Amino acid sequence: MAATNIWDPTANAFDNGPALRKQKGNKNRPSKGYRAATRVRERLLAKQRQIGGDSPLFDDLPKQPQVCIQETAIARFFHDYVLDGSAASCRSRPNAGYLAHIPGMYLHSKSGSSFALALSAAANANFWRRHNSDQARSQSMQDCGAALLQLREDLDHRESPQDIGDLLAASAMLATYQLIVTRDVSQRTSWTAHVNGAVALLGREEQGHQQLGDLGEVMRPIVLQMLADCLIMGRHPKLPLETCASVMAQTTSHETLFAFKYRTAELCANGIGGCSVDSVDPAQQTRPIINFLERCQALDEEMSNWMQFRLDLEPVAILPNTKDNVPAALRAMFSSPGAPTVLHLCADMNQTHQWHNYRACRLTILRAMMNAINTATALATDHTTLSNYELVREEVHSRAAGLIDELLSTVFSSLAVGLLGKAQAESMTDIEGFRAFQILWPLHIAGTCLKLMGQHYPSGCAKLGWIRSLFRCIRDEMGIQAANSFLQVQGG
Repeated sequence: MAATNIWDPTANAFDNGPALRKQKGNKNRPSKGYRAATRVRERLLAKQRQIGGDSPLFDDLPKQPQVCIQETAIARFFHDYVLDGSAASCRSRPNAGYLAHIPGMYLHSKSGSSFALALSAAANANFWRRHNSDQARSQSMQDCGAALLQLREDLDHRESPQDIGDLLAASAMLATYQLIVTRDVSQRTSWTAHVNGAVALLGREEQGHQQLGDLGEVMRPIVLQMLADCLIMGRHPKLPLETCASVMAQTTSHETLFAFKYRTAELCANGIGGCSVDSVDPAQQTRPIINFLERCQALDEEMSNWMQFRLDLEPVAILPNTKDNVPAALRAMFSSPGAPTVLHLCADMNQTHQWHNYRACRLTILRAMMNAINTATALATDHTTLSNYELVREEVHSRAAGLIDELLSTVFSSLAVGLLGKAQAESMTDIEGFRAFQILWPLHIAGTCLKLMGQHYPSGCAKLGWIRSLFRCIRDEMGIQAANSFLQVQGG
């Protein structure tokens, strides 16, 4: 949408360039992010009036002393974390977006329900971290506590699939709340608890033969967060692959990639079974390691071959990392030491996210191989065996280095690609939160691989430093405190 000279309350939050610039002399005007959120709220109210709603869009949440802060926090959250499927994908896949179902659920939610309270907690947490609002901080904590209490009560009174959907969405919003507010790696169990609680509910309802087919959009974030937790922590998925695949098949055309992620989680959780350092027989010491390395290599090659022969991919532009190719909001980050020398740009956000998942999944496998090789070299009793493992290590490091370079280059697309209804940001604080959410796990995996490669990959030190800088930016400029916990793991 082109910038307009007249302030248009139904325009995109960042589309009123000339009107914004006229106000630059006014020192008392609200921050740009605050104004942006206010304008998103106005668009939502206009949409509510168009569909003939009898009550304002924001009436379902408890009224605050300054209601505009509450309403603006909700609108800012929608701007940061909601992406319609038609905007996410060049192929106009209706279910390819990010939390696209949340505004509709909110519109019809009951006052004081666990979902409404959980959404309010996440929205106010986002506003608190984005704009340093004490009122939003207090309200987010209050709503989180109230949502937990209401969630326990609602669990005992669920009757319909819609009730189950509200509970699952509430759990997903509470997990999002934890990612926004939790800074310390030791506190990430709170996020895991919300995810596991939703997974347990989903498992119970499935065993009870509930008809959950219409809840695909609600279940998808739960399944994805469960799998991310398993891949990060080395745990077995708590839902069977068949259940997860059926959920993903309702909302995406790429359930094959999801199946690869699931199999990777299972493989890494199983680890090197049967290895005994105290065994006298060298074969008993190393055979489990060799078997594990063979399974990892087979799965990695299967994934590589699958991606190589895909015919449904949108073109990716390969650009040099120059000032002219980088938006002003990202120039400081992409000109810092360790930044990728080439940039990947794809118009399809959904495909960009798939590229991240594919590379992070393969890097998870390669990281497991690195750890196994470290164990094997410690157990090696002769020079020949040690040399063989070193050759395997070189091949693993070579694959990982290529994937890391591609992943870091594609981070540019995640942060910079233009999206329908989302105008180009003027600073890092304007960038939508869902963009950062999509790169947290891939960046974490890339960083931990670089740490393991260490002196074997000298240029990796600068790249690891750049990843740490990006995590700090996500934490400080975009308000997502989970980036700090990943930073702690990487020693930053």
